[in-house]
Amino acid sequence: AAARDIYVGERLVIAFGTSGIVLCNHESRHIKVKFDASLWGTGTVNVFPDNLMPQMPPNPQGLKIGEAVIAALNLMVGEVVAVPFGTRGTVLGPGPEGRIEVSFEESSVEPAKNLNVQSFEIQPAKELLGGFRVAQRVKAAADIRAQETLLASPGSFGTVLGEYSDTRLIVVFDQRQDGREEAVNLGPNEIEAV
Repeated sequence: AAARDIYVGERLVIAFGTSGIVLCNHESRHIKVKFDASLWGTGTVNVFPDNLMPQMPPNPQGLKIGEAVIAALNLMVGEVVAVPFGTRGTVLGPGPEGRIEVSFEESSVEPAKNLNVQSFEIQPAKELLGGFRVAQRVKAAADIRAQETLLASPGSFGTVLGEYSDTRLIVVFDQRQDGREEAVNLGPNEIEAV
């Protein structure tokens, strides 16, 4: 993988983390690499060895270096929230003891920082069903019920936690009508963005 952004002159050709295959040595100090994606040209570039690094080992989420992720929960260092739930980050590479090193962006409460996390503590940053995203604030668009029990009335505020299945999302409402605190799985048409 590209260990950094690779330029030819002033033009960015290969982005940090892009996977590739070493083809051969080129001249005395370069290696010819065919990268999987290129921002300009064919993707075959002669690079110095220090422009390369090993790609991530297999991991449960199939994450690769340079991939955008989000904190799947509040990440704690001791008793302090070091990275709040929903904060975006970039995979930097493998960390110690099977962890993944991630550079998290600055949040409203914490400066940017690198942490070594376990795979369950992050998830790929992607658009979810209905165009929602993890940590997005939403409100109920209609009565949310489990059989005859009213869980949330229209306008009740909540937060998207993720996808439950390929047709349903997981949302935790600020205050459920039945007094419980558990998250609810529902269709994307049952909520709307705030």
